Amino acid sequence: MVLGNMVTNLINSSVAPAQRQAIARSFAQALQSSINDDPAH
Repeated sequence: MVLGNMVTNLINSSVAPAQRQAIARSFAQALQSSINDDPAH
């Protein structure tokens, strides 16, 4: 949750309003792609 809050603050303070949704969507997709579904870990 802390990381999410940090990213939200960074996006809101550093990214133009017109680009925020696209940046947030891209970050969320990258995060989901990085999750390993292997139950052994």
